[in-house]
Amino acid sequence: MSRRTSPSTERRYPLATICRFWACRGHPSIASACGKRRTTRARPGAAALRVSPATLAPHRPATRAAHPHDGTVATERVDQVWGTDMTETFSTSEGRAYVFVAVDHCSGEFTGIHAASGASRWEALEPIRQGVSRHFAR
Repeated sequence: MSRRTSPSTERRYPLATICRFWACRGHPSIASACGKRRTTRARPGAAALRVSPATLAPHRPATRAAHPHDGTVATERVDQVWGTDMTETFSTSEGRAYVFVAVDHCSGEFTGIHAASGASRWEALEPIRQGVSRHFAR
């Protein structure tokens, strides 16, 4: 039977004892639990064994309070809320092009539009910059 050395006591234990202690099956679980860094080939009988769900980290879904959002974002005045979006298109002569837009949620008017060959955060901010300079410049 295979044996593993305990990192804390420096004693060698049989694989079955380690599996009972860690509540898992098979040596892939043991290798990960013991912090084994190198990848080795599984023994013929251990290849079919899988890690049990008990060895996974606990997961708690976040609880959310009731959200009064009805699915629409409409404002009472112009220039209160703008929305942005990006779409991608392809040209056979020039390749990919990314089109960014900013839209006013009250009037539905485009406040800015920008096309670029890359989709960085700076390219995404360009329609907002255009809208701010057009609507709020002095």
